[in-house]
Amino acid sequence: MLRPIFGTAVLLALLAGCSSTDPLDGILPTVAFDQAERAVEEGAGDIAVTLRLEGTAAEAVSVEVALDEAAGTADAADFGGFRTATVTFPAGTEDDATETVTLTAVSDSLAEGDETAVLVLRDPVGAALREPLRLTLTLGDAFDPDEVDYNAIENPQFAEDVRPLLAARCGDCHGGADPAAGLDVTSWASLIAGSDFGEALIAYDSGNSLMIELMTKLPADHPAYEAHQLRQEEVEFLRRWIDQGAKNADGEVPYASVGQGRVYVANQMAGQVSVLDVENLVVARNVSFAAYGGPMETNPHDVDVEPDGSAWYVSLINAHRVLKYDAATNEVIGEAELGETFKPGMLALDPKNGTLFAGRSFSDLSGGESIFAIERAGMTPTEVPVPYSRPHPIAVSNGGAYLLSGSLADNVVASYDLSDLADIELADLVTVEGPQKSFVHYAVSPDGTVAALTSQLSQELYFIDVSDPENLEIISVVQVGDQPWHPTYSPDGSRVYVPNRLSNTVSVVSASDPANPRVVATISDPRFAMPHGSGITADGRYLFVSSRNQTFEDGTVRYTPRYPFGDNEMVGNVAVIDTRTNTVVKVLEVEEFASGVAVYQP
Repeated sequence: MLRPIFGTAVLLALLAGCSSTDPLDGILPTVAFDQAERAVEEGAGDIAVTLRLEGTAAEAVSVEVALDEAAGTADAADFGGFRTATVTFPAGTEDDATETVTLTAVSDSLAEGDETAVLVLRDPVGAALREPLRLTLTLGDAFDPDEVDYNAIENPQFAEDVRPLLAARCGDCHGGADPAAGLDVTSWASLIAGSDFGEALIAYDSGNSLMIELMTKLPADHPAYEAHQLRQEEVEFLRRWIDQGAKNADGEVPYASVGQGRVYVANQMAGQVSVLDVENLVVARNVSFAAYGGPMETNPHDVDVEPDGSAWYVSLINAHRVLKYDAATNEVIGEAELGETFKPGMLALDPKNGTLFAGRSFSDLSGGESIFAIERAGMTPTEVPVPYSRPHPIAVSNGGAYLLSGSLADNVVASYDLSDLADIELADLVTVEGPQKSFVHYAVSPDGTVAALTSQLSQELYFIDVSDPENLEIISVVQVGDQPWHPTYSPDGSRVYVPNRLSNTVSVVSASDPANPRVVATISDPRFAMPHGSGITADGRYLFVSSRNQTFEDGTVRYTPRYPFGDNEMVGNVAVIDTRTNTVVKVLEVEEFASGVAVYQP
């Protein structure tokens, strides 16, 4: 029958095993926090936490106040190192008296959202404990970017420096459960993943990173202008972080692994190649050719990539050379100079013989009658004469045994025997009757026996039997759109995709029976703006189509960029097309005049 004698307070003391006073001598006074919850501000300074006595203390009463770091998100550092303190009520203290313990709320200069700290009462002497035994402090975040000297931070760190700034300036919109445009800036992973529309930043390239452009280029009358304004020193600080690689706390650079798959897109009027990440569908890198001159001095046109993804190649029209890049570092590891009169255009990689072939650019009006064979290991070029002018389309067929070529000026297609690279010989040449065709580019079937060739002026796609390259045979012709350019075969050989530059469409041509091809679908999208190059993933899931976004005198086509920065009216783009539905699922903005495309997917 102890309960009626001692009461609940005494039972609490007995259960705690903490009272030094014999409960049989009488009912003990009790101690509790005067509230169970309280909100304070980070950096508020001294905070008085109140304990209240119930009953009279015949003898001195003491109790320990402790920070339970396991129960909250804040720790001792948030309170100046506080962990425990003992509070004493002197002997003779009367009922309802209070005592306090002081904590100091400090600022950690991090924008991390509100935190919680839990204080608990324990080890009472001369008293029992009653509810509330725990006090939950909500510590309001008080990070103020205005108090940080960002000019002094030469090597920004994401966790300590970048994240707090972005969370404070941008987190209200770009954070939480439903961030604006799908962009969450409150973690490195979510920031690097980008928005619903593409990347927010491009490592090593702050100048072309959208987040910096939004902070520096938006016109004042744009609805988002105020939301994207940071102090100049804050913008320059973020530039430094991006240009140093936009690394996370572990020093990891975004999308550093080529193993995820890459899409290489030449930006002809910008003098660079954009490198897209296949898995995440964002621009992962921009590679500039400034060392070889400005955009007009270099004019990168086409790209190709090693079958294992280890290196990629680009033709520089006005620099008269082809460059080889290490795919892991995007650094030049070789170059082939082709002479001052040769302007390289289309590229074709021979996986069998270690050779890369280069045809002549559209802009090469010299009427030259040669192509180049480049030994890839040493990038050693050898000029190969051809019996026709302006050889532009080029492809390797029959597992690397033969080279296909054709002409912009003459209605001819030709094949070359590659069995002796020191003496490449013409195997066959076919003249196509009729008006000028201006053959642009090949796509070779996966089995290497059929080549699809676009004719710009006649708006046709030719299917050529190349199973016997010494006896080429045109087996069918199908009408596609206006000015068809760089076609692509599906990996299973059942389709050929043809970007039509002036129709602003992509023709989907059934190719299972090349003797009877037919257009089975026409893909249209208002964001197509002079479709140029194309490439498809190894699994056949995504087709990438570049748009150069130029306008003819009649005003035909113009892509409207998402944001009017004043210097991006001619920005190119890459449409990502889901081949299961023939619909555009994403459009990534790149730089001016997006042209040749090459895809690597392991």
